[in-house]
Amino acid sequence: LPSLPLSMVLAGESSLDPEVVLKASGALVLHKPPDWEVDTIPGHLALGAKPLSAAFDSCTGGGPAKDPKHGFGFLGRLDTSSSGLVLQATTFEGLYDLRAQRELGLIEREYVVLCRGHVPGARSILARIRKRTQGRSEAALDGRPAQSQLKVLAHLARDSQQLSLVLVRICTGRTHQIRCHLQYVGHPVVCDGRYGTK
Repeated sequence: LPSLPLSMVLAGESSLDPEVVLKASGALVLHKPPDWEVDTIPGHLALGAKPLSAAFDSCTGGGPAKDPKHGFGFLGRLDTSSSGLVLQATTFEGLYDLRAQRELGLIEREYVVLCRGHVPGARSILARIRKRTQGRSEAALDGRPAQSQLKVLAHLARDSQQLSLVLVRICTGRTHQIRCHLQYVGHPVVCDGRYGTK
């Protein structure tokens, strides 16, 4: 898949409904707004969430996009409350090709995050992550290897509270990796009820 220009990435940000941003051979790039869930497991929707797998029946045809055994063709997830771009395979060839690219590190995954505190500058976070009960993850020595790279885009202040806008590139894909890593280094994501400060 080609790199997408920022204007194309941001074009769907104002929509409350999912949109197809790019059609490629065997795959779609979808814009997922908040309150839509990347439902890779049937019957496990967050309360009030809408399943993203049902949004594009006319574009996906059959194949992995209709197959719960293959996670409805989604390659990766975004938290229900988040918005952003998601890859969905529309053919099995596309699915296995995208999975191979991901495992070989050929797909770059970047996220823009507003977090608490003054992040001093670019850094790499290497902290193992393990899943705990109730869908929560934590940094722990007996966890799986995880790496996130941070690049500071801006420092902000609101009501005497320091904030940082950061670009996060994940090199691995653990459950809640960004949220867990930012909490681990003392800069939890703003408005994060699970990993943020009270």
